[in-house]
Amino acid sequence: MTDEEKKGAKRGFARWAVAENAYNLRVSSWNDANWVNLISTFGDPRPVSNIPRRKINDRKNKELVPCPQFLGTYNDYMRGVDLMDQYRGAGKYDTSLGTKKWTKRLFRSEEHTSELQSQF
Repeated sequence: MTDEEKKGAKRGFARWAVAENAYNLRVSSWNDANWVNLISTFGDPRPVSNIPRRKINDRKNKELVPCPQFLGTYNDYMRGVDLMDQYRGAGKYDTSLGTKKWTKRLFRSEEHTSELQSQF
């Protein structure tokens, strides 16, 4: 898909491909506010479900946006993991403190993870 086609695609537009081999990989690109790419061996991308998403210009109201079913299932079950990754990558909880020692980075990373988990 070219960049021009991506810019012109409406919210909820999806493209997918299924590899017919031993792994049965499903590859999907879905347009939400940004493009979301997902590779999975679970589920089928063809059935489309509608999920509530915030409107782009109106943050208070929600609209139903078509979404590949396995991406909706992923969001249902992995929400906390994604939030944890977002918080750890944010500047407030940044674990890269400029040290070169991997043991210090690992310790700070685990410390921040336990700190974040205590807040949930």
